[in-house]
Amino acid sequence: MSAAFDSAARHPAPACLPGTRVEVLSLLSDWLDKDGGSPICWLNGLAGSGKSAIAQSIAEKYAGQGRLAASFFFSRREVRRSTAQTFFPTISLQIMSFFPSIRPAVLSAIDDDGSIPTKILREQMQHLIQEPLLSLKESLSSPAVIVVDSLDECEHDYMVLELITLLAELLRACTIPLRILFTSRTESHIQAKFNEPEIQVMTHAMELRAFNAEDDIRSYLKHSFGEIVERHQILRHVAAPWPSEHDFNSVVEKSSGLFIFATTVVKFVEDRHHDPRMRLGKVLNEETSSDPASSAYTDLNILYLDIICISPQVDHCQLLLGVIRYVSEPISIHDLDILLNAPDVDVRFVLSALKSVILIPDNEDEEVRIYHTSFGEFLSNRERSKDYFIDPDTHHHNIAQLCLQLMVKQLKRDMCDIRDPSKLNSEVEDLADRRKRYINRATSYSCRYWSFHLSRVPHNGSLDASLVNVLREFASKSLLYWMETLSLLGELEGAVSTLHTAIHWLKGLSEVPADVLQLMNDAVRFVLMFLDGIAQAALHIYYSVLPLTPTSTLLRKTYDDELIGTFTVLSGIESDWDACTRSVTVKGCVTSLDFSPDGNMAASGSDDGVQLWNATTGNNIAKLGMPVNPSCPVAFSPSGSCVAAGYDDGLVAVWDTLSGLSLVNNKECHEKQVSALAFSSSGDLLASASSDASIQLWDVKNGRPLRRFSGHSSRVSLLMFSSDNTNLVSGSDDTNIIVWDVMNGRMQHMLKGHKDPVRSVAISPDGAYLASGSDDKTVRVWDARTGTCIKILKGHSKSVQSVQFTSDNLHVISACLRLLDVLLVDAAGSLVKSLVSSPTDADGRALFSPDSTKIAYWGEDSDLHLYSSSTGRRLDKLDGDIDDISCVAFSPDNKYITAGLTDGTIEVWDLSSNKRLVKVKSELPSVTSIVFSLDHTKIACGSAKGGLRVLDALIGHTISKFDGPAEQVTALNFSRDGELVAFGSQEGSIQLLHHSTGVCRPLASKENAMSTAIDFVEFSDDNSKLTCRNTDGDVTVWDSVVELNGVDGEESGPAEKDETCNIESLSPPLSYLISRTEDGILGDSLFRPGYVLRKDGWILDDKKKLIWLPPSFRPTESKSTSLIVDGDRLIVLGVSGFPLFLNLAVLRS
Repeated sequence: MSAAFDSAARHPAPACLPGTRVEVLSLLSDWLDKDGGSPICWLNGLAGSGKSAIAQSIAEKYAGQGRLAASFFFSRREVRRSTAQTFFPTISLQIMSFFPSIRPAVLSAIDDDGSIPTKILREQMQHLIQEPLLSLKESLSSPAVIVVDSLDECEHDYMVLELITLLAELLRACTIPLRILFTSRTESHIQAKFNEPEIQVMTHAMELRAFNAEDDIRSYLKHSFGEIVERHQILRHVAAPWPSEHDFNSVVEKSSGLFIFATTVVKFVEDRHHDPRMRLGKVLNEETSSDPASSAYTDLNILYLDIICISPQVDHCQLLLGVIRYVSEPISIHDLDILLNAPDVDVRFVLSALKSVILIPDNEDEEVRIYHTSFGEFLSNRERSKDYFIDPDTHHHNIAQLCLQLMVKQLKRDMCDIRDPSKLNSEVEDLADRRKRYINRATSYSCRYWSFHLSRVPHNGSLDASLVNVLREFASKSLLYWMETLSLLGELEGAVSTLHTAIHWLKGLSEVPADVLQLMNDAVRFVLMFLDGIAQAALHIYYSVLPLTPTSTLLRKTYDDELIGTFTVLSGIESDWDACTRSVTVKGCVTSLDFSPDGNMAASGSDDGVQLWNATTGNNIAKLGMPVNPSCPVAFSPSGSCVAAGYDDGLVAVWDTLSGLSLVNNKECHEKQVSALAFSSSGDLLASASSDASIQLWDVKNGRPLRRFSGHSSRVSLLMFSSDNTNLVSGSDDTNIIVWDVMNGRMQHMLKGHKDPVRSVAISPDGAYLASGSDDKTVRVWDARTGTCIKILKGHSKSVQSVQFTSDNLHVISACLRLLDVLLVDAAGSLVKSLVSSPTDADGRALFSPDSTKIAYWGEDSDLHLYSSSTGRRLDKLDGDIDDISCVAFSPDNKYITAGLTDGTIEVWDLSSNKRLVKVKSELPSVTSIVFSLDHTKIACGSAKGGLRVLDALIGHTISKFDGPAEQVTALNFSRDGELVAFGSQEGSIQLLHHSTGVCRPLASKENAMSTAIDFVEFSDDNSKLTCRNTDGDVTVWDSVVELNGVDGEESGPAEKDETCNIESLSPPLSYLISRTEDGILGDSLFRPGYVLRKDGWILDDKKKLIWLPPSFRPTESKSTSLIVDGDRLIVLGVSGFPLFLNLAVLRS
């Protein structure tokens, strides 16, 4: 709220002196008070002409009348006031106070999406202002007022123009009377925007130069000089009037209509430590330029030079002015002292001579500010400031070095003395007080802006060397502490752009310091991978993130000492960073993704609609259109300025990516779902295709359909423009490819030959060849000029989804649906190389051996691997190749392991030699559950169709068969004597089989069946009870299970349920279990509470947060094989497809 008219940060804000600017204020009041008329007023004029004072006076007047809805005073001297990104959140807070009835709507929007303040301006306005105003219950008798001052001081011209556009749209959509006053310099881009027809009709423009300011300046000077006479005793003995009429008129003349000159003179003359007569004389004795072409600021320049040159310590003065001029946000005298770390510089003493141009508060904790923008501009202009020029290169260098030195000195581990790593930042009740106590504002400033100043330093040998040295010290000593501090400040998301800026600067050096650059690159990957966890809990940089950092990275090696007191990763992390830089969790299934050509933005299509993302940080930028999943892949235009999507109802939509403005929104041209989209290389044209076999060409700029292409008989699945945009190529489910003339829509060639639908097409860079891939598993190369097929390539195992020419026109690369099945073909169609993957499974599962020394890991598409549970090292491979594994079991004596396959095969290995003993078909269609008997001589296995088999474990012959109801067997176990087999199903039923006699009976009738699938069954030692559990975590204990033993051919009724209980109520001895809750996966040993892996990545011991895992380390879903626990050892099966072995003993001690 520092941008509001009454913000303490702007105090004392300049306003019009009573009796001045009467005409301008009267005209503005008339405009604001009357009904009807233009809803926008643009007040423009030169810098220093009093625009902000007028805006302040209007804001104060209408706030006093209860009509000021909001205000925003831009200032390039403060980062938060120099960007439009903070405009709508700030305005929304004020409007919410003005219209209390919209408060629920605003808060609801923020609750639904807390990232709104980071999104594009259109999203912000829509969710924070426009939509909430629809719920408005208050009524207004007079227009409400919004004041927006100094548009020209907002960074990025395009954002200024977008802001004006959006506020004009808000006024058009608004049902309440609303007026907006804009002020700015007469910048060409701003003037052009207000002159656009749709905005010009809404705007009343006022130019300050049309108003004679001389009388107002006379009134102001007369009043101010009168106050000086009253305050200075020395003037009481001077003959009146003082100053003389001649001198007074000279000051007015020198002001040249600029209030800033007049106010600066007053501040200069009124200094109580100097004789006002001498100071006024200095102002009057400087010669005014007689050159008509001289700058309007000539006299102001002379005045500023006079002020600076009287400073008693010019070197110190320039040092301080350099810092004050170039810091990104104002800092206090106290913080200047800390930042400079120069005992010989008396900050207050030096600045006291500059009171006429620098606002110096009495309180040393309040910010020091340049009084007016014109003084900062004067300092930065060598021609105007001459010997007192504040060179930006030198002073940005100084500030960057000071920031880095301060961080090295101040930052440390556990910066705010929280001590308890189990607490999230939000759970530290007094965190705000701790931040004030432990992180001074100079350190906070340094953490946020050091790389900004670094980026402004041009590469120069001597300057580079000193900066590189301090940057190396920072990177090798304080990098983690810096990230922790940003987390505590709530500024961690800015870390990535800060690091990228530093990396860019380092790469520009003539001799790039490899170690510093590598640490910075590692830090980028570190933050991106672990951002969500660090942002939640700062201390988990050390307790979660660093232990999971790839072991061979320089950052991990450099900060290895910080691992004290953390858990141990036995195995499962890579030695270096992998290809994935950032994982972001989104709602619904993402069905398409495209990157902007510059790589800075990503567009996704999902159940939540089309969304734009920052490709570096993963932040959501915008939600575009309806919350409906597009029917075809989203597509960026070649410039990245537009993104397109198509929908099931035939709608084609295109948006401007900067503003979110809809450019095309038409569903009249396609009768069925849109199936493909393609932009021309210029981005001016868009082609859309549909399941109705039609193709439509669009003019993107005007949003109009141009022409329709007809020729296919079935769904058109792909489109591509030639590089010169003269041809459009389409592929269809009708197996044909058509080359079209874009200008007239005529068919040039129909390429026939594929036997199944066409899935991919490519045009060579020189336009001479086409390549296509199809469901028929072939790649065809075509002569683009004649349409004849040159070569047919067979070699893919599945549908060819992608073909691409290399840039030299010599090769075609094709890929099919298999995880990695790529063929490299020359342009004539001859196979050069085939790349086939060794599949990995991101949905893997794992199991401890009974003695906890080994872990078996497998997936349906990967081999069976064994690991040492103490070291995480992979053990020797088992004999044979195994695919399509469904379930695995160890023998109770740890000597054997068996696997059930999806094709019904059973395999058994001897773990002492890794030799395969048995490989036999079980006669089951698939094996979904398997277990050894206690004496390891028998194996029981169940299938997806409800069948069950008992086999001899060492030779593989079938001992017993049972084919029951067609319900998938999800859990089974032998009784202690090996005679009974209990098994549970997907539907929650539990049955007991005497495998020698074939007698089977249900333990639970359908009415008493458990509500979800059974995932655990186990007999008590005396076989008198059976404990079962379902996937909801409900546990039941059954009695009388032994009465089936020895019964010959008779079936009894359902057994009695002894008890139903919660996990916590059961006592040992029972086997290790895994269960789930709504929040995540619960690992419990002996039915007692244990570790929990929540869906948000936190591993808990009871309720204590121990570790945060990033998405890439988490399981894809909450299932019983995703987390395995043995004492303090955890194995987590994440989406990477490889198990992560953790030892948490240190954390529990």
